[in-house]
Amino acid sequence: MINILKKIIFLIIGVIFIVLVFNFLKIDELKFSDIMSNYFNWKILLCIGCYIISHCIRTLRLYIISGDVNASLKALFVEQFKTNGVNLIMPFKLGEAYRFLRFKKVFNSGFTSLNTIIIERFFDFFILASLFSLGLFLYPNEILEIQNTLVSIMLVLVLILVVLLAMQDAVLMLHKRLLYRFQSRYSFKLLKFSYEFLRNSKEAKNILRTKSLSILSFSILIWSFELLSLFLFFNELDYRIDLIILLTVFIAFSSLLPNGPLGFGGVQLSFYSIFLLFNKFDDYLVASTAYTIYIFGSGIIISLIIFIRNSVIKSK
Repeated sequence: MINILKKIIFLIIGVIFIVLVFNFLKIDELKFSDIMSNYFNWKILLCIGCYIISHCIRTLRLYIISGDVNASLKALFVEQFKTNGVNLIMPFKLGEAYRFLRFKKVFNSGFTSLNTIIIERFFDFFILASLFSLGLFLYPNEILEIQNTLVSIMLVLVLILVVLLAMQDAVLMLHKRLLYRFQSRYSFKLLKFSYEFLRNSKEAKNILRTKSLSILSFSILIWSFELLSLFLFFNELDYRIDLIILLTVFIAFSSLLPNGPLGFGGVQLSFYSIFLLFNKFDDYLVASTAYTIYIFGSGIIISLIIFIRNSVIKSK
C-alpha cells in the first residue's frame, strides 16, 4: 500500500512539473486544444504502434545480445517498457542506471547486464551516426555547423572503441600484478572483479564477432520504425525524408540534455533546429509538444500501467 502511495505521489509531482513546463513554454489552453485536436487522427495510432513495435524489437535485440537462454523473454519485455518510462522521465540518460539494475535481475549477472547495454547503445550510436550522414547527404544545402557535429559524433564513437580496447589491456595487467604480487583480502576481491571483467569482455568480443550482423539488422529495424513514426506524424515537413532523418537523430540525442519529463525542452529544441532548416515549419512548438504527448506519453503510460500492475500483484 505504501509503495502504491509513493507512486501516486511521484505521478502527481510529474504532472505538476509538466504543467510548469507548459507554462514556461507559454502553451495556453487554446494551443493545447489545438494540439489534442489537430494531431489526433488515425495516423496517431499508427505512429504509437510503430513506437511500441520499435521497443518490442529492442527487447528481442537485448535477448540476442545477452545470449542467456535461461533469461525470461517475458520478464525482459516487461523490464524494457518499465525502464523506457523511467528513461523518458530522467535527464542525462540517468535512467540507464535503472536499466542496468533491472536487467541485472533478469540476467542474474551485473556484467551481462552491463555488456548488453553497452553493446546495445554502441549499435544505436552507430546507426544514428549513419543516419546523420545520410540526412546531411540528402539535404540540398551545406550546413557547416551540423557537419561539425557529425565529426564530433564520429570522434566520440572512435573514442569509445579505443577506451574499451585499452581498458581490457589495463585490467589484464592489473590482474597479473595482483596474481603475482599481492595476497591480501582486498587484492582477492579485486582479483575476482578483474577476472569477471576479463571473462565478460571476452564474451562481449565473441558476441560482436558472431552476432554483429543480427544485432545490426535488428538495430536497422528499430530505427526504421522510429523514422516511420515521425514520417507518418508530420505532414508539415512535406514528407521530406532528409528532414525526417535529421529530426529523428536530433530527438535521439536530445535525451542527453537536462530535459523535463517526456523529454520537454530537448524535443522542442530538436524541432526548432529543423525549423531553422525548413522555414515553412513555423508551428514547431505545437508540433513538438504534440509529438511529446502522444508518442513519449504513450511510453510513460505503458510503463505506469506495468508499475501499478506489479504493485497490485505484490500487495496481494
